[in-house]
Amino acid sequence: MSQEKKLNPMALSAEDAAKTLGIPREWVEEDLAAGAPTNPACERSEQTGREAEGRVPKGCDGEAAHNADGTLNLVHYAAWLNLKMRGDDDGIA
Repeated sequence: MSQEKKLNPMALSAEDAAKTLGIPREWVEEDLAAGAPTNPACERSEQTGREAEGRVPKGCDGEAAHNADGTLNLVHYAAWLNLKMRGDDDGIA
């Protein structure tokens, strides 16, 4: 019996996201370069200020927080794509 890799739709690599969605990996990578949301890898405990509002995880500094581990949450990615299709480039608040 082969062991299949279990995928977490809340934390997919660009390659796994592309395979799951049936699109070329390059498309996902282009979206990431264009600002598609990725999961932060920084600690979220004892948050204050902007960190408590969920915008910047504790221990991260600004933009680095948004691309810390580079995995994609499929729901967030789909919402971002929807906003791009509508022409709302402000991103997800």
